[in-house]
Amino acid sequence: MSEHLNTPSQENIKVIDRKLADAFNNLPDDVLLDRKFMIETPDGQTEVSVEDFGRKYEIDEAGNRTGEKYPIIRFKDETGNVTEVPTEEFLSRTLLSADEITNMISDETSKGEKSETLYKPIQEKEIVSPKEDYEPRLSQLFSPVKDETRPEVVEDYDSWFDKDNEVFDPSIDSQTQIESAANRLPANERLRVTPESQKMAEKRLEIAGDGDPNLKLIFDKYSPKGTNLSDLLRNDEDFRTDVGVYLLHKLNNLAINEKTIGQQIKDNSEKSPATTGYSHIPELRSREYATLLAISMLDGTFKDELVQSNTIEYADDGEVLLGQHRAAANELLGLK
Repeated sequence: MSEHLNTPSQENIKVIDRKLADAFNNLPDDVLLDRKFMIETPDGQTEVSVEDFGRKYEIDEAGNRTGEKYPIIRFKDETGNVTEVPTEEFLSRTLLSADEITNMISDETSKGEKSETLYKPIQEKEIVSPKEDYEPRLSQLFSPVKDETRPEVVEDYDSWFDKDNEVFDPSIDSQTQIESAANRLPANERLRVTPESQKMAEKRLEIAGDGDPNLKLIFDKYSPKGTNLSDLLRNDEDFRTDVGVYLLHKLNNLAINEKTIGQQIKDNSEKSPATTGYSHIPELRSREYATLLAISMLDGTFKDELVQSNTIEYADDGEVLLGQHRAAANELLGLK
C-alpha cells in the first residue's frame, strides 16, 4: 500500500525524535518491508518502498563506536536506487505528520495484541513437502536438549581451555571452532551449560526480546511459568518450538530480502554440522541449522569462550563470506 497523504500544514509541524523512530523501527517485518511511502526530495515528491530497517552504532569524531545505536531505514525509489538514512530523517521526509505516524504505529501494535497468532507460521513446503511430515519435522528440529552418546566423554571442563585442545588449534578452520562452541556436550550437566554461557544466554534473551516485539510476545507467553527462560528454552518443547518456528520463518524472510545474508543461507543447502547433538535430524538445511545455532545462544549451550572473535568475515558490500551461519544467528537475535 502507498502512504500518500496531503503535505502537513505549517500548523501541524512534524517533530520526529529518537523515541518515535525507535517505535517505528519496532514494527514487524511484514508491516514495513516493501511498504510504500511518498517522500520529499530536492527534485519534488517520489514514491519509495522500505527495503530494510534496523539499528547502527553511532560513531564519534575519532571514528570509534560510542556504544549507542540509532535506527535506520533503507529504502528504494522508483528508479531502483537504494538509500540508507536515519529513521528520524526518513520519517521527516515522508508526507505523514507526527500524529499520523504515531497513529499508524498504534494501529499496527493493537492489531498484533488482538491477534491470537503471535507470528505467521512457516509454510510446510519451506521445511518438508508432505504435509503429514510437518509436525514430526518440528519435533526433530526443536526437541528439548538431550544428551548424545559420544565415544569419549570429557570429564574435566578445564581441559576445554588446555592450549593443546584441538578447539584452539589455529590449523582448524573458524567455522569448525564456531560449531564446537555450540556443541551439546553429553552426560555432565556442568559441561553443557557453564556460568559464563548461562550469563551470556540471559543477556541475549534480553537483547533479542527488546529488539523484536514478536519474539518478546513469545517470551512473555512463557515467562509466567516462573522458570529461568534459558533453562525453560532447553527443556520445554512448546516454548522451544514456538521460538524455533518464529526464528526460522524470520530467517526465510531475511534470506529473500536481505542482500548481505550469506550465500549458503540463501541457497538453503543441506548442512552437515561438526556440532554434536543434531545427528538425529535428517537432511538438516542451512537455515534450520542457523536457527538452531541462534537458539543455542539463548538456551546457554553456546560457549563464546570457544570461539575466536574474528570468525565472521564480510565482503566490501557487506555480504557475509565466512561464518555465515553464526552471522545469520546473530542477525536473527539482533546481536550484530
